[in-house]
This record gives sequence, C-alpha cells and structure tokens, in this order.
Amino acid sequence: MYAVYVQGSADPIVFISDCSGKLKQRACCCKIWNNVKRSLGINMKSSVYVLTSASMPLCKSIDKHENGDLGVKKPQLPTWYSPVMEVVISGIEDFSRLLTSIENDYYKAIVRGALVDGVDLNRPVRRRLSRNNEDDANEAGFIGTKQPWVMLDIDKLPLPDSIDLIQSPREAVDYAASLLPDEFSNVTCHWQISGTAGIENIGTVSAHLFYYLTEPLSDEYLKVWAKRLNANIGFRFIDTALFNPVQLHFTANPMYEEDPLAGRRSGFIEKANDCVLINDIEIPPSIQRPRDSRLPENAKGKGFKTILAEMGDHEGGLGFNEPLTRAIASYVVRAGS
Repeated sequence: MYAVYVQGSADPIVFISDCSGKLKQRACCCKIWNNVKRSLGINMKSSVYVLTSASMPLCKSIDKHENGDLGVKKPQLPTWYSPVMEVVISGIEDFSRLLTSIENDYYKAIVRGALVDGVDLNRPVRRRLSRNNEDDANEAGFIGTKQPWVMLDIDKLPLPDSIDLIQSPREAVDYAASLLPDEFSNVTCHWQISGTAGIENIGTVSAHLFYYLTEPLSDEYLKVWAKRLNANIGFRFIDTALFNPVQLHFTANPMYEEDPLAGRRSGFIEKANDCVLINDIEIPPSIQRPRDSRLPENAKGKGFKTILAEMGDHEGGLGFNEPLTRAIASYVVRAGS
C-alpha cells in the first residue's frame, strides 16, 4: 500500500512510499489516497450498456459467390433497441468476460453513453442523445458520461511483411498496440480482430483494443487525445468517430462460415498494470480543442513532471486537485506497484 506526501505549495514535490501503517493516522494522506485509488482504477465500477437489435445484425455479413469473389454487406443500423441491458463491471477482467460473452451474438453491441433517468427498459429505447426536453425518455435514451474504459478502433493498419495475420493474429495486435503512446506499453487489454480483417486485406489489420483507464474520461477528452495522436503519427491511426456517447461499438464477429480466424478473433493480453493513464499529447495548431476541454495548449505528454507543471493558479494552470491526482497516478503507473 502507498502513502502520499506533498511538500511545498509553490513548487510541490510528491512523495509516494510504502508505509501503510501510518496511512490511517494521516487524514490528508487518506483523502489523497482515495483519489489515487480512483485514478488507478482500483475497484472503479462502471456501467456498460449492451444494446440488442431486434432484427438487424450489428456486424458485417459475408457471402462467397460462385466465382470465388466475396460479397460484404455492412450492417444496417436500427434506430430502436430492445432489450437494453446494463452490465456493471469493476475492471478489465470483468470487461473482457463481458466482451467474450457477446462476441458471437450478431445482434448485440455496446455504447459509452449512459441511460437517462426515466427510461423504461421494458420498452424499446431509441439510440439518440437526450436534449432533456423529450416527453418520453425512451425517445432519446442516452446522455454523455465519463467512463473508465475505452475501445480504440484501428482500421486497416498496414502490417510489416514479417507478420502474417492469419497465422498469428496476436502478433498483429501486438504490432498495432506498439504504436500507441508509452502509457499503453505495459497495460492489460482485451483485443478483437474486427470486420473483414483476415478475410479481405490480409496485409492489414483492423482491431478493437479495449482498455481500462486510470480515471473516467469523457468522449470529448478522448476525441481530442486521439486527434493529437493521429496528427503526431501522421495518419488516421485511431477512428475518432467512436468517441460519441451513442456511437455503436461493434463487438460481434463477422457472419462468415469460412472465417479463417474463427475462434481466434479475440484474446486477453495480461500485463503488469490493469489501467492506462492517458497523458496529454502535443496538439497541432490546425486542430481546435472543444471549448470544455481542460487540456493545456502546451501539453507535451512527458508524464509526471509535465503534469506537475500544470498544477497551480498561474496562467494556464489547472488548479491543484486534478493535476495532483493525475501526477500521482502517472508516477505509480510508470514506477510500478
């Protein structure tokens, strides 16, 4: 267990040490420690909403013609869903079990949004953002919310010649994950080869990478983060359209009887850390931040020291509580437990 000490105010120094016996005797440390636990995702529960389509499959369906050509049909997305099921998870292992349990159900998908108050789950729910003026909550059943989990959608990433997607899908996933920032390098994730990857475009990989985060983040925050990452890499590595409270996160395998990756489209990669801390990445001038974004213009993504530099009431400062919490989490994630 860790205790946390803060020395100084103008240029604070954060100390983290193993002294659980003293922790209960220091009220200030207990308060900070509670924030650290939340930031590290310890026992952080979240609701994942699983939407079910009554008649339209929520995945690609593939047919092979007589001449050997493939016919790929994209899903036609319905407006209404029933049932909508709330599943409470408390970490990446719970999340992985949920995803595995629904990957062969062609009529299910998930969203990052939350249900509005008053939704009747005994009736179909419309997948639309609420404006808080509907007479019937089911007409627009979702609102944006911060979530401690994220799905990163990587589409048609070219693979090195040395990696064969059919022979080693895990190696292809490892390559895709290696292009993510350092914060992801030692973090557990659930992965799924998506769409027609392995069926078409065998020289590329399309994958969904699911991570648990050190703190709940909004779709607006994640969209800015992903745009920064894409700009720094130089191509659209991560699909930012996914960061929308009602955007379907496709979780089902494709409908194809001759799938060469059947039974090997998903997996669980266990690493030292269960949660990832998404630090700030430098944002190019051409990308405009949302008005409610609290990310500083000059964030460099250097981790612990950069986050501490944001602490304070100076111009561009973000106050004390949030930067301090993020700095502590960044240090623990990098230093290990």
